[in-house]
Amino acid sequence: MKLIGEAPTRVANLLLQDGPATVAELATKMKLTPAAVRKHLDVLEAADLVSSHEEAPYGPASSSQHGKGRPAKYFALTDSGRSRFVPSSDRFAETAVDYIFQELGESGLKDFAEKVFSEIARDVESVDDVLERLQDAGYCPSVKTAPNGMQISLRNC
Repeated sequence: MKLIGEAPTRVANLLLQDGPATVAELATKMKLTPAAVRKHLDVLEAADLVSSHEEAPYGPASSSQHGKGRPAKYFALTDSGRSRFVPSSDRFAETAVDYIFQELGESGLKDFAEKVFSEIARDVESVDDVLERLQDAGYCPSVKTAPNGMQISLRNC
């Protein structure tokens, strides 16, 4: 497997953790110039690990307003990018969730998710408390505003 370097890997990990993002969003989070981020994205695109889109292909809609000029493109991990950067424990969890869905259907999966979340969120008073519990459980949570409220994304540490 071709090595891609530390900075492009950081970009890919941000896309894995936070979902699709524009160059400007990535530059702000990484404290780099947009030109530097574009360079790293070029490396990732050449390796077929990232693809660009006119709109975010999944996740919450962007809250950024479009100003003058061309609309910003969103960058997201490709299937091969996800398989390269998703830890094996996440693959196991995805397989388990797929199995529960196939065996018990959508309602069974919903029951499972509610039980797991209720264990983590027991006796919490705020979103910050939930995030702290998730961190204590070995996840790297991030929060974004979503159309129907908030979206908490998880990544194993």
